[in-house]
Amino acid sequence: MSMLWTNDELAQLYQIAQVYGFGGDTINFAEQILKGRSKEAIRKKLKRIETDDNRNSGVSVSFNTTGENSKEISCQSQRITTLDQLLKYCDVDREVWVVDHYIVNKWEVGAKNKQVDLVWNNGVPSGSVYSDGNLVVEPLIQIKVWLKRRTPVAVMPTIHPIECNMVLRTLKSPPKRKVTKKKVKRALLLSDMQIGYRKDIKSAKLHPFHDRICLDLAVQIAIECEPDRIDILGDYLDLSMWTDKFVRSPEFAHTTQPTICEGYWWLRLLRETFPIRELHVKNDDVENVEISLHQGNHDQRMDRLIKSHFDEAYELKAADEIDMPPALSVQKLLALHSLRIHWIDGYPNDEDWVNDRIYLCHGAVARQPGNTAKSEVLNTDCIEFSGHIHRFEVVIRRVHTRVGEKVALVCCVPCLSRIDGSVPGSKIKQSWSQGVVIVDYEVDGEGYSFTHVPFENGQAWYNGKHFVGKDRVNEIAKAFPEWNWSNIE
Repeated sequence: MSMLWTNDELAQLYQIAQVYGFGGDTINFAEQILKGRSKEAIRKKLKRIETDDNRNSGVSVSFNTTGENSKEISCQSQRITTLDQLLKYCDVDREVWVVDHYIVNKWEVGAKNKQVDLVWNNGVPSGSVYSDGNLVVEPLIQIKVWLKRRTPVAVMPTIHPIECNMVLRTLKSPPKRKVTKKKVKRALLLSDMQIGYRKDIKSAKLHPFHDRICLDLAVQIAIECEPDRIDILGDYLDLSMWTDKFVRSPEFAHTTQPTICEGYWWLRLLRETFPIRELHVKNDDVENVEISLHQGNHDQRMDRLIKSHFDEAYELKAADEIDMPPALSVQKLLALHSLRIHWIDGYPNDEDWVNDRIYLCHGAVARQPGNTAKSEVLNTDCIEFSGHIHRFEVVIRRVHTRVGEKVALVCCVPCLSRIDGSVPGSKIKQSWSQGVVIVDYEVDGEGYSFTHVPFENGQAWYNGKHFVGKDRVNEIAKAFPEWNWSNIE
């Protein structure tokens, strides 16, 4: 049976709490003063005193945890007036948490003057608290502090580069082509896949923003048209959770890793369809297909968020990969170096010149349907192929020069994302279109022509042939079985 607390003991403990607060150091100190009282008994009694003290002194403390590595504390009180007092009051472990930033506000409040006449008897207070009718004005202090861990813990699931041992090539590759000095070459332009997912809260199924059927069609068209280069014009990934500009739905959480996995899968499928063959190998003079990936505004989200909130992670690299891309970057996570895919960054200045007249970019302007290409053609006297707006547009403008007339042209390449309202921020009745563009260009001149191949209802017509796409989710699931992949509805 525990001993009742004496009035002297309670008075001593109350005085200790007023000086040292209610944390672990107070318990250790009180144990030295109050001989015969255990730490657990002191802890329980301090909790009771703290509750009564808060009720009478008007201390209001709230906690908001914003993740494993950060938390926010807000306090309104007449007694707690400094940051150190708040941290001590809340028993914040300063070896684990560090103050990121804080604010202090002060204002005056009026209240009736209270007279307290309490006597402790065997640990139970008796007496009264009453008002004498006088109004007193006292300061009220608000302190808000944002804490972050000194050593961040890993956010689950952790994001890491891809490891995929599957043989992905299941389509027939185009025939080998001898290396010749070609006067005219061909480029296949793809854009705006926006690979990403909406995760079902109940089943954890991953419902894609990208259209796998259209991605499969693009691979089929690539095999048919036999390009010399394949250019992906940006917004390859959506990265919904890597922006603080828009509302981030809980349904987008923890989808970055599967996004990286499937994004890699499609890039590897392209590379295995058009494999790299070293030209110095004996009896192998086959020409390689160059694949490039532009940085779009969505692909740039990761870089922008790191600059804004994780500056210590900016350009961070492993000690044995100093010459590689940053560890937390789209190009490194997609393992572009291993696929021999060229990364073109610097959005919105990601121009890549095909010849003396034609350049490719993601695009940074979006107008009402029909007006984007019309607006951009006024700013160029060359031939521009860009993405960004998720629909096909073409506008041509004649330019009069001293040496004669030229044609300025802007062509907006359609998207390979879904167009049924699944992409964040889109609507069902949005004038988006799907497809690819094939460009034939003069290597050492300015000549060109292009073909738009529209995709409609998972089908396409090109070169007199009919193509039907398929959802290759089963192959992706075999390569990465740990995720709950979902078919396109």
